[in-house]
Amino acid sequence: MRVIEAEAIEAAARSGWPALIDAADRALTALARGGAMAPLRTSLELDGGTLLTMPGRLAGEDAVVKLVSVMPGNVERPTIQGVAVHVDARDGRVHSIFDGSALTAVRTAAITAAAARRVDARAGTLALLGSGAQAPWQARALGAVCPLHTIRIWSPRVEHRQQLAATLHEDMGMAVRASASVAEAVSGADVVVCATAAEEPFLHADLLDRFPCTVIAIGAYRPNMAEFAPDVAARARRIYADDVSAVLHEAGDVQAAITAGAVTPQDVLPIGGITEMSDAPVRLVKTVGSAAEDAAVAMALDEMV
Repeated sequence: MRVIEAEAIEAAARSGWPALIDAADRALTALARGGAMAPLRTSLELDGGTLLTMPGRLAGEDAVVKLVSVMPGNVERPTIQGVAVHVDARDGRVHSIFDGSALTAVRTAAITAAAARRVDARAGTLALLGSGAQAPWQARALGAVCPLHTIRIWSPRVEHRQQLAATLHEDMGMAVRASASVAEAVSGADVVVCATAAEEPFLHADLLDRFPCTVIAIGAYRPNMAEFAPDVAARARRIYADDVSAVLHEAGDVQAAITAGAVTPQDVLPIGGITEMSDAPVRLVKTVGSAAEDAAVAMALDEMV
């Protein structure tokens, strides 16, 4: 049994995005076609957050079980912590134990990049809304599939967005700047990524001014959370989801859009089943994560590390 630490996962991602994004895309296809086993995750409330248990596998492949805590109020420690266990589907043997925080960050970023590729997001300018642990990996993965030349970052804490801007400028060698507001970050953006723990929507349709625009929302994973307002969904007319059942069950911004009549449940479609794009000015992607995605990306990492 191997223990794969965060440093090894992060190093593999930096040099191996194509393989990880392809693995993520395989998971999206399996989720769309019924080729994934990923029960809705169980959730246990903690004093400062939530403990999630997520088992899953792709048909015919090994399983991964992830135990992860999400603690939005953490300052000295990461918001997301935990482990993921790679289990042989034939004999139950434990192959590897992964750092859960690093696997989650890399998997989520790989899913975002695979989704952007699926919806044909031709991004030159990226607006990154959020500056937590997920945010830098979102930019790095998107840079592997989109011809980015400019990144704008907004988050509520000035020092956090400025620090992330400096980090990504050094990592990616392109123009990266911190923005004073959501409106400033989003203006002229080809792709907008929402990566926050917001409980109230902050992205509204009237802020989007470059079309077609791709909005990828990854942060609101509970019914009491939201990043985009219903008018964004109305502008998009469809919502492309990584796991349709989980998104309808868990995502507060999608539930609010349906309640407001901006879209119907039938307008929430699997990313992995896209055959043609809507002509709507906004392409809206919503992900909440799936253990099937963890399994696919973990299998790829196990071969790379």
